[in-house]
Amino acid sequence: MSPIDLSKTRKHRAARVLESIENWNMKIPELHRITKYQKMTASPYSFFRGTNHLFWADFAGSWRLRTYGNANTKTWIQADAHVYNMGAFLNHDDDVIFGFNDFDECVIADYQYDVWRMAISIVLVAREYKLLKWHEISEIISVFSQSYISYLLSDNLIEDSNHEVHFTKHNTSGQLQKFLDKVSTKQSRAKMLEKWTHTEDGERKFNFEYRKLGRPTQQEVDSIVAAFPQYIQTLSSDYKHFDPSFFKIKDVARRLLAGTGSLGVSRYYVLIDGHGSDFNKEHDDIILDIKQQDEPTPYHFFEQENLLIYKQNYENHAQRHQEACKALSEDPDNFLGWIQLPDGYYSVRERSPFKKEFPCENLDTEKKFGKMASQWGQILAQEHKRSARRLWSQKHFLEANIAQKVHGQESLFSDLVREIAFSYANQVQEDWYYYVRNMAQKYHIYSQIETI
Repeated sequence: MSPIDLSKTRKHRAARVLESIENWNMKIPELHRITKYQKMTASPYSFFRGTNHLFWADFAGSWRLRTYGNANTKTWIQADAHVYNMGAFLNHDDDVIFGFNDFDECVIADYQYDVWRMAISIVLVAREYKLLKWHEISEIISVFSQSYISYLLSDNLIEDSNHEVHFTKHNTSGQLQKFLDKVSTKQSRAKMLEKWTHTEDGERKFNFEYRKLGRPTQQEVDSIVAAFPQYIQTLSSDYKHFDPSFFKIKDVARRLLAGTGSLGVSRYYVLIDGHGSDFNKEHDDIILDIKQQDEPTPYHFFEQENLLIYKQNYENHAQRHQEACKALSEDPDNFLGWIQLPDGYYSVRERSPFKKEFPCENLDTEKKFGKMASQWGQILAQEHKRSARRLWSQKHFLEANIAQKVHGQESLFSDLVREIAFSYANQVQEDWYYYVRNMAQKYHIYSQIETI
């Protein structure tokens, strides 16, 4: 896919963007495609979530990366970084933590892609909720970028697996601390199972009356059951040595209407018995999230050399997802693995009982938003540092190389992030405007754009 040329006239830019969206989503079944298009009309931020391919078309290989990066400032990146791809979840030590919770797009690339995309999302979400004025958002972007670079270059290092840094209700502050405290208090495995399942003839089953679940075909169920022993062997934890009855499949469902960018991707929920675990016996069933993994978006914009390295390192895209989770995540769950089904490779993770998005609409003052932006920056930096440990044999290799580029120029680094965040947020808003107009004419999909 060729890059979107920002220098072209608005008319040409709009035509190229619309063509790119249609081409990118053409393989999605029509019903899911229209649903995704509808979601993307809601706001520029929703549009941004659904068009990661536009971001990569516009920024892949950008000359601006060289200002504060080089061949040695690469690490595992989230590659679709935005504020709603961070959230609460339960790690393998049963701690409720906050960090990236979506790894579908992860690749090894320059750290700045995540910094830029995260900053753009902060501008867009602040505008969506009309929380702040321009100068306040500008200051918040500076807080975010300065927090990122300061934390990355600080002594907050991960020395060994026993001293991992986790962001919990005990070491966060402000709205994030309140959020994590509420999640850990209000959410539970019992509530999650109550939402997605019910008891049928004394056996827990999925509740197919819930609109986000659909019935799989018998062929789909048989395929998952047949491939399950292979999945167990991909586990890196001691769970693969559990009694096989622990992984007894009690029910299978299709997961519907999930996400924006990934809407339409084939996905299943599998309910396993889980008995013998430390959970309360009545609520010890576990829901596994099985999601098809194809090429991550950046893959389509890689240079030939990077494509070759990618193909040499990963057996399949689901295995790449597993490696990314291990590298970036705050202790991936014990059920992280992958499975091969007739139509491709699928990642497998536990559906966390504490999965929750942070409510950005609560950031209604500059002080609250600034404190949260500072913590977003720290979390992003920590996850980049964590993943670099897995990638580079030399300790603190990433930090040392970034320091060579940024040290003494932290203010200029922040200025560049702010300039990119605002200019591209404006471009996203303009692209969204033309997108909505086109959708209204072509698919009879409407939004509140007339009121803007």
